[in-house]
Amino acid sequence: MARISQIKGASSRGEFMKRYLIIILSIVIVISCQKKKEETTTPSTTFQGLFSMSMNLSAVDASDANYQTEYTAGYNIGMRGAQTVISWCTENTDFNYAPAQFLSTNNGYGLTRLSSQGFKILLTIPIIAITTKCAPPRVAADAFNTTAMKTAYRAFLDQILPSIDTNVLYVSFGNEVDDYFATHPTEWTAYKELIEDAASYVKASKSWVKVGVTTTFKGASGTHQANVQTLNTNMDVFILTYYPHPGNFIMQEPTVVNADMQTAVTLAGSKPLIYQEFGYPTQTDLNASEAKQWQFFDLGLSEWKTIGSTKIPFLSAFKRRDYFDNIASCSTAGTNANKFLCSLGFVTNTQINKTSWTNIQAKLTSIGLPY
Repeated sequence: MARISQIKGASSRGEFMKRYLIIILSIVIVISCQKKKEETTTPSTTFQGLFSMSMNLSAVDASDANYQTEYTAGYNIGMRGAQTVISWCTENTDFNYAPAQFLSTNNGYGLTRLSSQGFKILLTIPIIAITTKCAPPRVAADAFNTTAMKTAYRAFLDQILPSIDTNVLYVSFGNEVDDYFATHPTEWTAYKELIEDAASYVKASKSWVKVGVTTTFKGASGTHQANVQTLNTNMDVFILTYYPHPGNFIMQEPTVVNADMQTAVTLAGSKPLIYQEFGYPTQTDLNASEAKQWQFFDLGLSEWKTIGSTKIPFLSAFKRRDYFDNIASCSTAGTNANKFLCSLGFVTNTQINKTSWTNIQAKLTSIGLPY
């Protein structure tokens, strides 16, 4: 009987230990699975946006040295992105320098230089530049979807592609194209065919590049919304310019920026949203000022951080310096459009810092840039 009792006792203790180990093992498995779930479902909290500023200089001071000064100033305040242009209108073969409207063999600041200095680039190669059909004379009269037009544009891209390295993240096939289609409403479909051909051509050799086409926020959210959505169907990214005015250059209050950015995110759908231009002037008779310009950027950059860099990976402010009078009539007697263009800078054309330039570095630091 004693032997039987010992056996039963040992059996009970063994059963207890077995159950204890099973319970411990189950707890470990549950904790491990929960940790793995958290690792796979919790997004990174690091904000990794690329901030850029347009550095377009007026012809009177578009020297190589001046561009170097401008980009150095941008880098020093936290700029790690860059937006530049190579225009089909000029059909210029010197692709070391851009933007093309200020292009020569001896000055400018372009694609290869920006890449060599580590900037991550949005490259715009306009087929349409705002209201202009930007094609060389031999195909200027052709429809966008003709074989001749596609062949000519591919030949132009062939000259640029060798300079596109992995620092070129985005390519846009047009600038504010909805403004052109406002007076050419039957050409949307043909243009879609051309840019899709160009997109496949670029991605065949530069697979990492995300392609798109730039429209205005006003057009993309208003009259041209359906056409803009269709145009972007097979693009990788949704690219906008954004200046909050209804079309007459009289500015809305800076506080509209938060809601407008949320609207833009909705318009982009599943695609990343790229801001090619994001700006607000300082000319007082446009319902603007230095204080309002800074409020716009202060609110807008905070909203960018809230939305996150996964959804908006690239934002380019327009622009660092005001244009000179030879680009547009910048006098108070000029048109609203001219006064708008001439006061978008963070710095005056005589190198006097505005409030936005004084504050921008601290703001970028506060949202975690450069990361």
